[in-house]
Amino acid sequence: MKTADLLDKLEKVHQTKPGEWTACCPAHKDRTPSLSISEAGNKILLNCFAGCEVDSICAALNVHKRDLFTDAPKDTRTNRATPSRAAQGARWRTVDTYIYNDETRRELFRVDRLENGTAKRFCQYRTENGRRVNSLGDTRRVLWRLPMLATVEDVCLTEGEKCVQALESIGIHATTNPGGSNGWRAEFADSLTGKHVWVMPDNDAPGAKWLKAVTDSFHARGIDYHVAVMPDAFNDVADLIAAHDTPKGAVFVLTKILCKSERENVTLRKAVAA
Repeated sequence: MKTADLLDKLEKVHQTKPGEWTACCPAHKDRTPSLSISEAGNKILLNCFAGCEVDSICAALNVHKRDLFTDAPKDTRTNRATPSRAAQGARWRTVDTYIYNDETRRELFRVDRLENGTAKRFCQYRTENGRRVNSLGDTRRVLWRLPMLATVEDVCLTEGEKCVQALESIGIHATTNPGGSNGWRAEFADSLTGKHVWVMPDNDAPGAKWLKAVTDSFHARGIDYHVAVMPDAFNDVADLIAAHDTPKGAVFVLTKILCKSERENVTLRKAVAA
């Protein structure tokens, strides 16, 4: 990533000297710029004086830590720069846009899903005075499909919008948080109070981390939930649904998973009570 591209995602950018800037940190509510950006060789250095970690800053900007390198990696056999994906003909393309609304259906922000072959990335942005701003700033974060939550008692919570759409395609209500596995906030659980929630993590380490953050916030609020883990052959519930030719087949298999989850949860409660 070029430094200029990163700076475009930030707010209140000010250049302090050649190769150094300050800006508002996107990882916390920052009214006075506390993020330092500097160039060191082929790397972009980020330092938040409020203490935010680089991982959190990157997640808020929807970039990877590897994007903080400004040069393409070198081929060790020839010592020449390896062509980028774009140079090899591959291009990032927007395949879907997810609109996040508040309880009154007023738009708060959007998330673009971009794909490049098998790779994916997400870009969060808001609109101010008709202009796209590539950061959320102080914009309120909410669960996707928030208006729907007021009308249902049972809902599935997934780790991403694609999984929500897959569940909706077979007639099941679902929601998710912005930011994927790193995006869960404890206050999101407030929108699920009084409901029964089926929590569906992805089958990977980030999914396990997300699950812990979700269930910790559920325990603190006494929210009724079950964890539904997909079979090892599937990375997530979207993969499971896509593997079936008909919605009826997907519903049948998913129902078996949910019933198994409920039985295991009851067994666990009995064990704890004993």
